[in-house]
Amino acid sequence: MNWLLSVFSNVNSFIVSPDLDSIDIIEKSIHEVEASIKRLNVWKNVIIPKNKKIEIKLQKKWNFRWRQEMLNKRKKGLKRQEALEKKKGMLKYS
Repeated sequence: MNWLLSVFSNVNSFIVSPDLDSIDIIEKSIHEVEASIKRLNVWKNVIIPKNKKIEIKLQKKWNFRWRQEMLNKRKKGLKRQEALEKKKGMLKYS
């Protein structure tokens, strides 16, 4: 049975549901699904032709990867901010 994976990238959450009556089924491999999840900037429906367990694994894996990316971006932003503040401080004293 195909399960619907609805991806809401703006809130970074997934809804898995077997209700496919009114939705066109697009079959994709897990790698294609991961790639399309990464590219999303608005919510989009993706069908994975596998069992529910695999989708839950994919969800956890992607959520973990997303969290790591956000943490890394935050660290980079803080480092840039510290560097700018140091420069400003040096300019004041020079």
